[in-house]
Amino acid sequence: MSATNRGTPDVPLDVIEAVNRFVSPVQAWREHLDIEPARAAARMHMPLDEYLAMERGPRPDEMQLRTIAASLGLTYAQLASLYTDDADIGCL
Repeated sequence: MSATNRGTPDVPLDVIEAVNRFVSPVQAWREHLDIEPARAAARMHMPLDEYLAMERGPRPDEMQLRTIAASLGLTYAQLASLYTDDADIGCL
């Protein structure tokens, strides 16, 4: 099931709900796609600890978001639209 969140393109409801529970958008998408963290790190050609720090850290910059989106098979808009300008959701 998909839902629209502030005009976002085809973002599944479970991803939106995870972000609303303070899961980072990157982690929410990765979990929705059933990709293990080690596999996501390998797709991005980075060590697992660096990937996890990036996934849990503050909002990635535009280039990082584009790279992450591509590695997960998403569009930039699907990922970037889940970050707000007010706060880095999921970054506690």
